[in-house]
Amino acid sequence: MQFRIFFSILFLAFSQIISAQVRTMGNTVNNAGHLNGYLLMSPLNSKNTYLIDKCGREINRWVSNYNPGVCVKMLNDGGILRTGTTQKNWFGQGIGGILERFDWDGNLTWSWKLLDSMEALHHDVTVMENGNILAVVWERVSQSGLSDAGRNPAKLPPSLWSERIIEIKPIGKDSADIVWEWHAMDHIIQNYDSKKPNYGTPSQYPQRFDINFVIGANNGADWFHINSIDYNPELDQIVVSAHTLGEIYVIDHSTNTVQAAGHTGGKQGKGGDVLYRWGNPYAYGLGNATNQALFKQHHAHWIPKGYANAGMIMVFNNGNGRTGGNYSSVELLQTPVDTLTGAYSRTSGQRFTPFNSYIAYQANPDPYAFYADFISGAYSLKNGHIMVTDGPKGRAFEIDETQNILWEYINPVNGSGPMTQGVKPTLNPVFRYEFVPDDFAGFKGKTLEPGAELELNAKPFAQCVTQQQNNISLKKVSPTVYVYPNPATQTIHFSVTVARVTVYDAMGKQLIDNEYVSSIETGGLVPGVYHVVIYSAGIQSNHRVLIQTLN
Repeated sequence: MQFRIFFSILFLAFSQIISAQVRTMGNTVNNAGHLNGYLLMSPLNSKNTYLIDKCGREINRWVSNYNPGVCVKMLNDGGILRTGTTQKNWFGQGIGGILERFDWDGNLTWSWKLLDSMEALHHDVTVMENGNILAVVWERVSQSGLSDAGRNPAKLPPSLWSERIIEIKPIGKDSADIVWEWHAMDHIIQNYDSKKPNYGTPSQYPQRFDINFVIGANNGADWFHINSIDYNPELDQIVVSAHTLGEIYVIDHSTNTVQAAGHTGGKQGKGGDVLYRWGNPYAYGLGNATNQALFKQHHAHWIPKGYANAGMIMVFNNGNGRTGGNYSSVELLQTPVDTLTGAYSRTSGQRFTPFNSYIAYQANPDPYAFYADFISGAYSLKNGHIMVTDGPKGRAFEIDETQNILWEYINPVNGSGPMTQGVKPTLNPVFRYEFVPDDFAGFKGKTLEPGAELELNAKPFAQCVTQQQNNISLKKVSPTVYVYPNPATQTIHFSVTVARVTVYDAMGKQLIDNEYVSSIETGGLVPGVYHVVIYSAGIQSNHRVLIQTLN
């Protein structure tokens, strides 16, 4: 007994020393109240994609032949969809060129390339409920093509990169059908030459793009630079973020490809014209430079059902070039949409509303204390918190409703591999972290046993050290004890009678504590992931069990 007391005191002291040591990377803040779950990240300078827990420990790893180009998505079967950079010496930041799908075990199950001198996959994708993929594609427009469309010759770049959106249906291991597509060049307006097509006053056609509105270098050669895409299945609409022009656009997906090239058809009767736009009314002639609200923004997306502020559009406003100085913010838009019909209201002659966004997060009291000049993003979490990606610093952090930072992680991996804890991390940007909740469908039947932290010479928090001590895998300590079924509904069984079993919820609250049992009843537990700690034959093992409702 005295030995156990001495060991406990020594272990506690050791844990406190570890907690007190300086952390420059990995899990740097781990306070009570953060939401349990996992994060998926693909460092921009690495060919690896990682799934980590909230202690920064590796749960799974996928290895590609390509650096990301630039996003990664978790799939409902536990695999990932990853964009890859196949050609670095190409136009524009965020170039991709290939899509790859890996299963949970790291096997490449599908890949598809789209990159040549005229077009290239880039930046972001989103996966639809039918398994198809929406992707953004740069497409090249020649000087003659621009001139024919009414571009002012004084604003002619050598060539212009417009945007195309495609819906891809994967086929086999390396093929795909493009089953729907939309081109920005089909929806332009110009007031330069009345003898050329699409002539009109831009302010009277806010549903189209003024081909002579130019922002950026080389006469706006990278016209839109779309850097995010999201799909709303209830509305059957797409939202994209146009980095160069400081706008977001909502497009009707209910059209067929012919209608998407025109101005009629689809549920909204507007074909492929823009249903809603926000961020820079100057771009469509209903404002001036002082009305611009978005600056080099990223990650425009709808907040899904079941979350706080569901149905609103969240966007990460990088603030690069912001009027009054550079700082970043996470903003929410309550769009003027009829949720039953999907139509957007606007008073004729006025810009789209709201005139102001709701600020969900910015540094307080000094907003200039937080500035991520490129990449980055933010997600709402089910408990009302927000997970923010500070992309240039490879940093993710979770804030609560009062904007307190409860949890933080800094990517410790760059092109040379893992860095050493305590040194200043370098060249570690992450395009966007994706939060994956405990109850994610793709985890069904998967072993989520945490391994080591990614960084060298890791210095974990005391609670993470304690958890790791308890989290001894079943196959390593006692191959004769099994927990089943997993997922469970009414009952969890053990292959032998165990000396003691305790069950904790995701917040660490003890719910069940039984001795000398071969099963426990779980019908009274709400659906979710629970920690089950078993003591058998003097050995402790820790298990994650998913509790589901009884169908």
